[in-house]
Amino acid sequence: IPADSSSTSFLQILKASDGRGILFDTETDTLGITLANDWGNYSHHLRKIFQHEALSISRVGYDEVIEINEPKVSVVLSGTAGQIRKLIPDVENGLFSRFMFYSFEGGDDWKLGLLEDPGEGHKREINLLKNELSDFYKKLSCLDYDVWIRFTNQQSKQFDEVFTSLYENYRTAQGERIAPTIKRIGLILAKIVMVITAIRYIDKQEIPEEIYCTDSDFDIAVKIANCLSEHGSLVSNLFPKESITNNMSDNKANFYKDLPTEFLTQDGYKIGESIGIPQKTVEKYVKDFINDGILSRIKHGQYSKKKRNL
Repeated sequence: IPADSSSTSFLQILKASDGRGILFDTETDTLGITLANDWGNYSHHLRKIFQHEALSISRVGYDEVIEINEPKVSVVLSGTAGQIRKLIPDVENGLFSRFMFYSFEGGDDWKLGLLEDPGEGHKREINLLKNELSDFYKKLSCLDYDVWIRFTNQQSKQFDEVFTSLYENYRTAQGERIAPTIKRIGLILAKIVMVITAIRYIDKQEIPEEIYCTDSDFDIAVKIANCLSEHGSLVSNLFPKESITNNMSDNKANFYKDLPTEFLTQDGYKIGESIGIPQKTVEKYVKDFINDGILSRIKHGQYSKKKRNL
């Protein structure tokens, strides 16, 4: 599916391909520029597609109502930090949490290119893998039954433990704005582990209706999820953060500004007392600051301020 498509064209192409497609572009801002126009703003469709929610559209001048009951679309983009900000206006926009991010810096050295091997062997290897995966996809599509991927009780317990820890750690570090991203990485992990589990049967003649995920494949998916959480957090820092203290009362804002970079609970009490804030209110403020992501708890009774726009 071309990234440079109108909203109606996007759905027409998707409808014609039985609700399945890949939107691929090497320049992220191709999609960003498209979504910024009224005729091409299908960001809401992309958000629904993440959960395979039904899509529908009816426009004056069109005789048909386009409906897609269970869309399955992958979006693959590459680009720079500036292009991401053109595509997604802010972290709290629902589109941000629906993407997996992998961020890296280019090499510092000049690469010799004119006399280098053009990489034909590499291309042949990629084509072999591509064809093998395509054949397996067709084989799965032709099955007359559903294939269920099952998880063990221990894997389910591990899943909850991993994401409880990730959720609390990142929410404490960055506040509520990163929370939806961590939640959706949980769903992404489930999809990744199902793909990995299914691919184990790529060379098998028969594919059973029920397959249990192995512990090794589950561990691979957890490592990927940890990596995605870290990179999602890194990319979120590219976006400007709102001034938190602007929305605080004068007392609360002054209390925060008077706190040293690191302090103990007793220090907070003393600072609060100096500006007429009782201990119970100090405790509430400290808790609020932690939830807002501008304060972290080093250990019980010891805190550290975070560098943010204030």
